[in-house]
Amino acid sequence: MHAKRGIPLAVTAALSAALLTPALTHAAEAVPRDDAPASATSAPSVTKVDVENGWTAKAAADYWTPKRMAAATSETSKGATPEGAAELKGNKAAYFRGTSTVGTFFYVKNGKKRFCSGSVINSPRKDVVLTAAHCTFGSTRSAFVPKYNGAAKNKAPYGTFAVNSWFRAKYDPKNKRTSSYDYAFARLATNRKGQRVQQATKAALTLTAAKGFKHKVTVMGYPNAKHNKNGRPIFCRTTTKRLAPYKQMRMSCAGFYGGTSGSPWVVGYNKRTGTGRVIGSLGGLDKGGPNHRISYAPAFGKFAFKLFAAAKK
Repeated sequence: MHAKRGIPLAVTAALSAALLTPALTHAAEAVPRDDAPASATSAPSVTKVDVENGWTAKAAADYWTPKRMAAATSETSKGATPEGAAELKGNKAAYFRGTSTVGTFFYVKNGKKRFCSGSVINSPRKDVVLTAAHCTFGSTRSAFVPKYNGAAKNKAPYGTFAVNSWFRAKYDPKNKRTSSYDYAFARLATNRKGQRVQQATKAALTLTAAKGFKHKVTVMGYPNAKHNKNGRPIFCRTTTKRLAPYKQMRMSCAGFYGGTSGSPWVVGYNKRTGTGRVIGSLGGLDKGGPNHRISYAPAFGKFAFKLFAAAKK
């Protein structure tokens, strides 16, 4: 990855009233296969990774203080557009007040405090969250903070949730041929109030199979501090297309710097309730894209539901 060229985010007080709000349903048709490109190997097996002993709700809340959360940096930078390349046309991300169903994953890797984005997924146990798989390798002290806002007085309004277990594909994150499996689910402990994450947020996104690759989506996440010093969430509404030959989607929207890995790609987002149908999460080839203007996401298919089935047990 290369250093990114800073482009300020457009600031807005709230999401546009034009955000789509259709009813939530599971898509059952035309499920894309995840194992792309066509020459890639067959779908990998599910890997469960339990976290370190003693990592409890209290331990997570005690460790991830506001100061430590503010000091966390993104693991990836998403390099700048190559010098001399034509300026890409498209949307720009904007700040918004945030939503209870999207938040920040904090973790420690190689002694450094890191973060990615993530989202609450509707599940029977109400304790499952989605992020990018590349954010989970080698991580310790992992915790999820719904609706994190570094600029707010209460930066963790729903509490801090320790990760109990990770569920991801058994794949090599450096292998482009398997980059379409760059997503993972976390099973969380309760917060210090004894609430499961979906009980606390009172809302969740619905895991949904992507029907094809062209979708109108709302993408929400948290860019790194270099471009977002107050740790505020951003959103972008745009239309996706296929990243051929992979089973991945591509979007053009400026502002998705490092830290936005794991951002949910949501169809039918309802800004009032924070709900919608998640068909992908930011990641995949090049850990989610070559620069902040272009982002990728694996299109959820059969393996995503296999992985989710293991996580929600």
